[in-house]
Amino acid sequence: MSSLEFSKVFIENIGVLTSGTIKLDGNAITFKADIGSKTVKLSRSNVTELRFQKLGNKPGLRVALDDGGSQRFGGFKDEDLEKINEFANVNWQMNIINTELVIKGWNYGQVEVKGRNIEFSWEKIQFLKFPVPMFPNV
Repeated sequence: MSSLEFSKVFIENIGVLTSGTIKLDGNAITFKADIGSKTVKLSRSNVTELRFQKLGNKPGLRVALDDGGSQRFGGFKDEDLEKINEFANVNWQMNIINTELVIKGWNYGQVEVKGRNIEFSWEKIQFLKFPVPMFPNV
């Protein structure tokens, strides 16, 4: 399998969800918006980690980058994630980590700055993450 393509998915950019099509091949992950000219291309050499996690109420894919940033894609079906895992294993020699997010209202936890993100976790399970660029200097 040299490439995978999924339509009717979305990319998250500072809380804004843009629908489109994502394509994974041996060299990159490419997202093309359905409307407009938004295109995001993540080179395979910049990808350090892949994680499955819920994005809203749908399965999602979080792509960690070597500069400390990350990009999240959502709107997948459960069976899509198995295909992505197989593709990443064969073509990129990467195992995808399954992340269970903690979503209870009473959590107390730890806060860490990781790359360009602030991550909140409880018992080593991430429950909230903010990209630092979202917060301008006041």
